[in-house]
Formats: sequence, structure tokens, C-alpha cells
Amino acid sequence: MKYGLLILTLCFSILGSAQVKFFKYYTNNGNDFGEGITQLADSSYLITGASSSFQDAPADAFILKISKTGDYIWSKNYGGAESDRGRRIFHVPNDGIYVFGFTNSIGAGSFDFYYFKTDESGELIWSNTMGSSKFEKLNDVVMLSDTSFILIGETTNTPTEQEDFLIARVNKSGATTWSQSWGGVGIDIPKAITKLNDTTVVVVGSSYYADSLTQKGVVLKMHIDGTIQIEKYLGNSGEYGINTVFVHDNRLKMGGHHIPYGYDRRLFCFIQTSFEGEQLDEYSQDKVGSYYIEHMVPYGDSTFCYVSMQCSETDVPSFPGGEDINIFGFYTALYYNGPSVEPSSYGQDQANQMIRTSDGGAVMVGYNSDSGFGGNNVIVYKIGPNEDTPITTGLPNLENLVHISSKQLDWGKIYPNPTTGKLMVEVNSSDEMLIEVFSIAGKKVLSTSDLGSQWIDLSTFEAGMYQLRLTQAGKSATVSVVKF
Repeated sequence: MKYGLLILTLCFSILGSAQVKFFKYYTNNGNDFGEGITQLADSSYLITGASSSFQDAPADAFILKISKTGDYIWSKNYGGAESDRGRRIFHVPNDGIYVFGFTNSIGAGSFDFYYFKTDESGELIWSNTMGSSKFEKLNDVVMLSDTSFILIGETTNTPTEQEDFLIARVNKSGATTWSQSWGGVGIDIPKAITKLNDTTVVVVGSSYYADSLTQKGVVLKMHIDGTIQIEKYLGNSGEYGINTVFVHDNRLKMGGHHIPYGYDRRLFCFIQTSFEGEQLDEYSQDKVGSYYIEHMVPYGDSTFCYVSMQCSETDVPSFPGGEDINIFGFYTALYYNGPSVEPSSYGQDQANQMIRTSDGGAVMVGYNSDSGFGGNNVIVYKIGPNEDTPITTGLPNLENLVHISSKQLDWGKIYPNPTTGKLMVEVNSSDEMLIEVFSIAGKKVLSTSDLGSQWIDLSTFEAGMYQLRLTQAGKSATVSVVKF
């Protein structure tokens, strides 16, 4: 028996060290949205977003920590009684965790920029807001070398109440160094920011261009003191929007969409410019359906990049009920290389950030609305080195977003899990507990309640993943269970 245990332990150790790819859902019984992700030095990850699984509120901002293989480590929620959302997250070793998003729980008005710092375990150190009595929504953030941050988003604090850029710099204590708006007549929305060097950043988005009476892509080159050095409109004919940018080969490489005159759908579009914003080339592809680029990130030796696209009504098999996520491999010269994967399902699938990982791969965070036991799930799709992509078909790999103890539910434990039949729910409290079992499609397949510990019989159920929702003394939590 000792030898068997040793062999089993070694097998799990080898499998764990080899696993550099995964595709997982993180959900409980609420609406859960993944927005931002960062990787730590030990290859674990911190994720932020919005969730109603922590408490009965519209949404809390959260921090979720997972291992390098996607296993739940801990999670905590932040905010007030209304809607709070984390959008971007940063980790500074020996300092703490910084989260940036927006809120209507606190602040000056409708929605405001919202940002906070925690220690390494997620305990809140400070929080702050920025905004007006109008609507402000944060879209992206870049961290500078002194651990200050430049925030970009949109504001309706304008004469026409149409969106303008809102750009600000805050220091590591959350104090505002400077803030300014940019825009004109019409809608102006910034989508992404990146560093060009230690003193210069580049902001991209879309802006109304009066000469053509339509939206164009726009690029701003800014000094970190807030001085706008260059502003350029991009796109030749029709409507354009830019969602992402990275620096490579002495060029700015951007992705977004293009709607030519006479078209009623979006074409995905690449644009390259010089560091001065002069457009060098443009490439749009007309495919069946509507496509637009959300993210581009180099990988491997930086001669390749992953391109995340949102698409609908395509000529290839796709899922109904919303947009799908497609991730394609391209050369950084911006022509197709492969692979092509679709981490999507029924309903809306949304990629909200993609970053390069330390092993030469990439990781994407977002959400979907398939099999959501409360409505939506956080999704994380980790691609390994050498274009090693995880499988997206079959039953999804489910993890809790909220740990049971975080919901203050006084119960014991569930075992055995996985199970071939009966499952023990061991209760430490004498209060009545309601147990509901849901299939992977979200259908309730069993409901029972009793006092004390309970055996749940799953022997007649098909093999697969199930969710147990436990309710006791007005508190609820959801646990994933595997039936063999």
C-alpha cells in the first residue's frame, strides 16, 4: 500500500508540473464576470471582475487568486451596496495588489472610477474614487516604473453628455496627480493604453471625425505628465474603432474593426503606424458574419501574437445567443499563422483581457452565460508554450468563485468527491439544510432538506459534473461535484 501511495503521489506530481494549459469556469450562484488578470512570480494568477455570488447585491468587485494550473486559492469581495466592478489588476511584490474599476456604490455620481489597494492576502488598505455627477467608466490602466498608474476611461461630463476620454494619473497611495478630458463633438471612447517608453504612453480608441461624419480610430501619444504630444485619426474609408495596441518592430500595431460604407457588419481590422502616429498600412478582412478584434498579445519569441476576436453569425459552426470568442495565431507582421481556437459556448462569450505569460504562452480572462447557475461564469483560458491549447469541448472544468467559508455557511464537509454514487454532506449545525443538485445545463435534478448530516444518492445520475447548492440559515453556497 505504501508503494502504491508513493507511485500515485509521483504521478500526480508529474502531471501537475506538466500542466501549463487549462480552461476553467469560476462560478457560484450569482452573475460572475471576469475582467482583468495578472500573473505573479510563482506563475499563479490574480483575477478581478464583478460578481453577485458573494452577497445579495447587484455586483461586488472581487479578487480571485488561482494557482498556475487554475485551482482556486482564495477570493474576496469589495465595494458597497450597489454595483462595483474591478477592471484591471496589478501585483507589486513586497507591496500589495492594486485594482482599478468603476462603481455607483460610492463616489460623486452615477458611476465613478474606483480603485483600491490590498495587502498580499487581499485585506483592504485604502480605496478611492474619481468622477463627477455624470457617468464615468474605466476601460484600461497602465502601471509606470514608479508604481503610479495612468487610467483611461469615458465620461459624460460634457456639454452634450456624449462620451469624452477621461485620462488621469494616480500615485501608489491613490492620490490624483493630474486628470484631463479629451474629445470634441460626438462620441469619443478610449479602449487601451500601453507604454512606449518610461516617459511616454500611447492611448487608442475611437473618436468622431467631423470631416467624414463618422467614427474613426484614434491614437494619442502622451507624456506621463499629461501633455498630449500627438493626436492622429486612423482609417481610410468608412467607420473604424481601435480596441488594442502593442509595440513591436518600431511600430504601433493595433486591432479593432472597420465598417466600410454600405456594410451593416464589422470586419476585423489591423492598422500599423509609426511612433508618431502616421498610418503605414491597414488590413481588413471581409468574412461571413461580424468580427472585431478585442486583444492582441505577442507570445513565444515575439514573432507571433495571439489575436482575440468577438464574432457572430459566422460561416463556421458557432453558438447561438450572443457573440463567440475566437483566438487566432498571427505573425507580428499581422498575417495568419495559426492556431485557431474557440473557447465559447451558448450565450454571450466575452474576452476582457489577454496577457502574455512567463512560460511563453498567454492567458485570457472573460465570461460566458452558458451553464451559469446564477447567470454568468468567469472563464480563464490558459494557452501553454508552443501553441499548446486546451480542449474546449465536453464538460467544462468548474471551480468555485466564492469559497464556502467566505459565505459564513456553518456546515462540515462533502465526501467522497468525486463519487460513484452516494455523497455525504456532513453538517456541523443542527439547523435544517436545503440541498439542491443542478446539472451542467443548470437544470435542477434533485432537491432535499433535512436536519443533520445527509446522504445524497447520485447513483442513478449520468457521469459528469454537477453543482450542489447548499442553503442553511438564510445563507447559500455552491459546490462542484463529479459523478463517475
